[in-house]
Amino acid sequence: MDSEKRMFEIRKFTEADGTFEAYAATWDAVDSFGTRFKKGAFKKTLNEKMKRGDIKVLWQHRIDEPIGLVLDAKEDDHGLLVHCMLDQGVPRADQARAQMKSGTINQMSFGFDIIKQNKNKDDGAIDISEVKLTWW
Repeated sequence: MDSEKRMFEIRKFTEADGTFEAYAATWDAVDSFGTRFKKGAFKKTLNEKMKRGDIKVLWQHRIDEPIGLVLDAKEDDHGLLVHCMLDQGVPRADQARAQMKSGTINQMSFGFDIIKQNKNKDDGAIDISEVKLTWW
């Protein structure tokens, strides 16, 4: 794994309105599960999900604890760039906001089903070329 590559990178955080921009995944970075996202893996699912506008930011994958919304998500040359808003006055969202500010939250995960994958013969990692997002 290239030590310069990180799965999640916060690019911008605005405490006043609880918005943040981050890479939820970066291309070609092998994660702790031995998987690696390839550019284009999110294209189809984003076209479907962003049209409905129903991607929520969840606390610890808990569907019963939404803490905000994904305002925009797109692939670029670096990875999956998301622009999100944390709800004001929701205790878990306020906690997430404070912890993002201090740096104690520096990771993000999302739920997905793998549609297409291949085992890389050079390093044994699973290269994921298409997913269906299930939740954030």
